[in-house]
Amino acid sequence: CRSVRVRLKQRGIVGRVFAVYSCEKTERELLPLKDFQEDEPGEFRALKNFRVRIIPVLGALPAIMGQSLAAFVLLSLAKQLPACWSGDGGAAAPCVNKRNFLRLFEALKQYARRVPASEGTNTRYEMRFHQSETVYEFYKGASAVSGHNERGEPVPDSRRWPSEVQAVPWKIEDPERPWESVRTGRMVLLTLQEARRFLENGGGTLEGNVGLFGKETVERVDTLVARLQAQVDSAPRRKDDQRREEREKGKRSTEAEVERIRQERAARVAERSEAIDREEECDWMESSQLFD
Repeated sequence: CRSVRVRLKQRGIVGRVFAVYSCEKTERELLPLKDFQEDEPGEFRALKNFRVRIIPVLGALPAIMGQSLAAFVLLSLAKQLPACWSGDGGAAAPCVNKRNFLRLFEALKQYARRVPASEGTNTRYEMRFHQSETVYEFYKGASAVSGHNERGEPVPDSRRWPSEVQAVPWKIEDPERPWESVRTGRMVLLTLQEARRFLENGGGTLEGNVGLFGKETVERVDTLVARLQAQVDSAPRRKDDQRREEREKGKRSTEAEVERIRQERAARVAERSEAIDREEECDWMESSQLFD
């Protein structure tokens, strides 16, 4: 690889050279020389300055590399390159993966730490990877406020890494229970500064959003959120998502039942207290009449 880079630089080619490579470190060592090669190993070189001892190679590996190159060429001709393959100068473009997707929720979690959570409630402020990927790719990694034009299309060169944009719910129904608003179809991407200003200055309501970003911007973002919700609704549901929703629904119904029982018990206690007060009042009136 080094010799190839040197020769490319000698010909004036510095960047935009795509290559297929593997970052895996080999655990194998060079094969030993055979008996008939030990006396004159230099005579068995394939080319000048080539070593005789070699590292074992998986026979299918060159074919896999060739297929990867062919796939890249075909996708380039079709202009359908994945986001992580279409970076400038051959560098990887910003994308979300299983190692960095949780960075999308740092601002929301910092905001949530200020809210006292009730014991036993769901206090998860992030989504699962495939849900985060859906939100990130829908907005093309750009801020829904400053990274999209009037037509709802992403501005060129506005794509950012997950550490530079944040996913927040565009509408927060209950500021004291923000985790209930974290749903795939309600999320937007904002820059880190926009997300902090959004959460710290009353964002999440229609009046708060208009006060922060203006009426036209809010209408445009509302349209994007509606399109995202329609995309989520039309997508086939995963079985694990269904099980998770059923668990959350059961948990909410259990909480509602517990709250109902608590209210009924409090009402019975209040009625009993009123009855005791009435009895004490009657006893006092009877005793006062006897003294009279």
